[in-house]
Amino acid sequence: MLPVRRRSGAVSRPGLSQRQEADTTCLHPGPRAACQARYPQEARSLEIEIYNNRTSGSAGNVHFDDLSGSIAESVPVSPVDLVTGNMMLMNENAGWCWYQDEKIIYDPVDNAVITSTTNDNSGFEGPVREADIDATTFNIDTGSRTRVTMANIYSYGSGDDHNMGALWRRPDGRYLHMYGGHNANDYSYYRTTVNPNDGTSWSAQSSFNWETLSGLSDSGNLTYHNLHYLSAEGTGNGRLYNISRQFDRSPYLVYSDDWGENWTYAGKLSSPDTGSSYSNGYYKYTSNGVDRIDFIATEHHPRDYNNSIYHGYIQGGKSYNSSGTEIDDNIFNETAPGPEDFTPVFTAGSVAAGQYHTALDH
Repeated sequence: MLPVRRRSGAVSRPGLSQRQEADTTCLHPGPRAACQARYPQEARSLEIEIYNNRTSGSAGNVHFDDLSGSIAESVPVSPVDLVTGNMMLMNENAGWCWYQDEKIIYDPVDNAVITSTTNDNSGFEGPVREADIDATTFNIDTGSRTRVTMANIYSYGSGDDHNMGALWRRPDGRYLHMYGGHNANDYSYYRTTVNPNDGTSWSAQSSFNWETLSGLSDSGNLTYHNLHYLSAEGTGNGRLYNISRQFDRSPYLVYSDDWGENWTYAGKLSSPDTGSSYSNGYYKYTSNGVDRIDFIATEHHPRDYNNSIYHGYIQGGKSYNSSGTEIDDNIFNETAPGPEDFTPVFTAGSVAAGQYHTALDH
């Protein structure tokens, strides 16, 4: 007959003593059995009851040798979705949007992370901070956090995540922050840090009007900023591009050859072949920092159109599809191809499991 060990954990507290029987699992049933059970974490003593479970025949003699028991420290079960490391709070009221980049930058000199966000009335200190656009610097070494409000910009009567900006760390170490409203007007606003590698002090706000800069006009107004620097272009200091949704709700470009001090109108990047709508495509951009800006694009707002996703890139004042075929021989004018003219990477109606992120292999 097999010996079976049953265990109970006794919980002792001031004025309280109770016994709890635990379910037992025998790992190696047989002449030498080893059993285990779970007990309350605060158990301080162990009682073992051993008996012979006869299933047939007559009861024989059962001998128990080397009987022992112990309470082992339980291994805590970690909750799911914990951050591996220390999670740092950047800003207590921080709205952000997909279509601005870079929205977060890292300064290796100061070992700091800098973010652009906008505040909402429903968030922390909402009534006071609503529609504020913030640049927050978090120093990883010291844990210090500095939040500087760039401007207060309302869109559609409230704060709006579309109003957050794009950040760029200049070659001299100073930060540039460019931002604007959500279809509010035709202005891009920007500020630069006073000192290199220091997000605590910023210049006065500057701005430019897209209609004045380009000589174009429509009722679309501006949304989104995307700053990408190409060191191989320009007149000796590289060239910084900003790409925003502007005229006819399509992506347009401006550039600066003096690290964001002054801006020049460039042209239209793309406009759908299928005609105009509330928004003519949604775009994400990335660059190699030298001579190329890649993008993925859709045709329209998803509520208006069954979109596909396309890929192309800008290089040397022209645009190309993924295989390097020239699509537009001059991005510095108003004639532009549609997203559909670039390389389809995900066509409407396709089925794919999961969620995906894009990255540029440098």
